[in-house]
Amino acid sequence: MYTGTGVHAVSATGRSYRRAAPAKELARCAKRRAAKKQAVPGWADHGKIASIYEHARQLTLETGEVHHVDHIVPLTSDLVCGLHCEHNLQVLTAFANLSKANHVWPDMPRG
Repeated sequence: MYTGTGVHAVSATGRSYRRAAPAKELARCAKRRAAKKQAVPGWADHGKIASIYEHARQLTLETGEVHHVDHIVPLTSDLVCGLHCEHNLQVLTAFANLSKANHVWPDMPRG
């Protein structure tokens, strides 16, 4: 996990890689969109999901610090696959979300 200035260095490296390989970035984004679409259960409340994204946008505008909507349990992982629903979403600062990466959330029950 990267913290402090390391996160910004990794983020800058990722940005330059994505600019140099746009086809790979498009494929990665398409794969992510497909995973998210497949992870939406029929009972998901799309209005609540939209309000969570709107809340993150509002926090970004009000504070000047970028906020992300994070999946508490990752959509895709070697260990688990979470759902794209209101119960699995939280608003985090971009720094906290990028630091978390695709790791299982520490409060997640172990089975």
